[in-house]
Amino acid sequence: MTTAQEKLGSGFGYRSTADEVLKGIDLSGKLAVVTGGYSGLGLATTKALVKAGAHVVVPARRPETAAEALSDVSNVEVDTLDLADLESVLSFSERFLASGRSIDLVIDNAAIMACPETRVGPGWEAQFATNHLGHFALVNQLWPAIAADGGARVVAVSSTGHRRSDIRWDDLQFEQGYEKWAAYGQAKTANVLFAVQLDALGKDSGVRAFALHPGGIMTPLQRHLPREEMVAGRLDRREDRRVQRGIQDTRAGSLDSGMGGDVASAGRPRWSFLRGLRHRRGVDRRRAWRSPVRDRPRLRCPAVDRLGRAHRRERFRLNLRQPASGLYRRGRVLVAWLTERAAVSLLDSDVIVTTLRAAGCVFAEDEAELLISSARDDAELARMVEQRVAGLPIEHVVGWAEFHGLRIEVDPGVFVPRRRTEALAAEAIRLLPTGRAVVLDLCCGSGALGVAVASAGPVELYAADVEPAAVACARRNVGRVGGHVYEGDLFDPLPSALKARVDLLLANVPYVPSDEIRLLPAEARLYEPLVTLDGGSDGLGVLRRVSAEARTWLTPGGHVLVETTEDQSTTAAAILEGDGLAARMITDEDYAATVVIGTAP
Repeated sequence: MTTAQEKLGSGFGYRSTADEVLKGIDLSGKLAVVTGGYSGLGLATTKALVKAGAHVVVPARRPETAAEALSDVSNVEVDTLDLADLESVLSFSERFLASGRSIDLVIDNAAIMACPETRVGPGWEAQFATNHLGHFALVNQLWPAIAADGGARVVAVSSTGHRRSDIRWDDLQFEQGYEKWAAYGQAKTANVLFAVQLDALGKDSGVRAFALHPGGIMTPLQRHLPREEMVAGRLDRREDRRVQRGIQDTRAGSLDSGMGGDVASAGRPRWSFLRGLRHRRGVDRRRAWRSPVRDRPRLRCPAVDRLGRAHRRERFRLNLRQPASGLYRRGRVLVAWLTERAAVSLLDSDVIVTTLRAAGCVFAEDEAELLISSARDDAELARMVEQRVAGLPIEHVVGWAEFHGLRIEVDPGVFVPRRRTEALAAEAIRLLPTGRAVVLDLCCGSGALGVAVASAGPVELYAADVEPAAVACARRNVGRVGGHVYEGDLFDPLPSALKARVDLLLANVPYVPSDEIRLLPAEARLYEPLVTLDGGSDGLGVLRRVSAEARTWLTPGGHVLVETTEDQSTTAAAILEGDGLAARMITDEDYAATVVIGTAP
């Protein structure tokens, strides 16, 4: 099975249930191993697989508890396994291998989250040991059974928590000070990277590995967190809102939707759900601008796990431009190794992939091809690789981003258009009136939204942004479709002749609450202007200002479209209603995006 992992238009979204995903799939005769398969998401996954005909082995640290939880589920066997104890992992693996059975599916589901500082084994930090090292050892020990028949799958259940920390190569076990969320983030990052590398290594044996983010779901995983912390961290807000509305039991439905990703990766042919990772692109769209990879002689370079020794042996002196994580330094070491030998002209795609993966880029293969196709010569390619390793967003490195099937120029320091915002563009295009429309793109950034709408029909396009770098960038993009760009705060720089003429007001305003900026990925926090991210105390401060003036600029029956989170959408709609606009909300599950539309009377 050599099908490349790529995002597919499955028709399913984050609300899809396991029954919907597994409809028509027969897993009879298949054997699955599901760690933690007796509680929370794991229990729901086990039941779904059994319902589809699979036989499920549930290794559990508390086998008596597991047996009780699974007492009403047939075709399940329980065994003893403590992922934090490598001797226990070895014992379970030996017992299973002695049975002579092969494995069709392993779901690495068991985890602990944000627990108090705990040490296991030889002093290992418990979250890293349980969530990553235990599963790493388990898959390695079970490999003869996994690779026996070909076609097996390994699913690593990660989390959006992976954004909280890279791999801390200098302090893996938090010996220099423990922070529970950073420890959880490191473990979840390790889950993703493990799946990526296992997929590369397992192809020859017909084994594929997938990483998934199941979404925010209330399960016993949150047992170490007080409710106040879950609400503050947005882990419990949807549950809290539903309880306020009088809905008493939402957990079953939440679990059924959440495990849709688990069983999709496990049971659907060719499907992998890699959610929550920012730089995934549509392969077909990207291919339109990709030039063939140049033929380059192979260069022997140190293996990634030996970079530390290579660094000391060659005595490189790296001029690090910012405080560096271990991943960042590891990638820089490899770049330095290549440069030291005047080998820049010998860079090939495999070397670049190794470099990017060492720096923590999950989609290293995609990014390597993009860098190679964008560089004009080898010197520029080496510089671009080094910039990406340093953490610069890939769009800033190559100078453009794909948006709605278009190539949009993006300069350093300019907000990178997000793929989810394509949902707003699609809604705007559906609302275009017949004839020539007047479109205003506020907080335009690179101008991507306005250009996307202009590509769908004849428009008179105007755009504005407060950031000089964004205005300079937008003038190139918007100028290509005959539009005009103004520099200033919201409506202030616009010509008064536009008042009461605008058919579509596109306002992709910043909507991240101020106290949550620190939770954003480093690529956004470090390389995009704060004014493009910070929406004020509740994230809706800029929206309120746009809404207050929107009717002045809209033509009768004109529309204002804004992007928000699902949690903010009700409040955002109320703001538009309060300013005299008829509001409605649209949620696009394919893009995981929410758009609020206000219509002038």
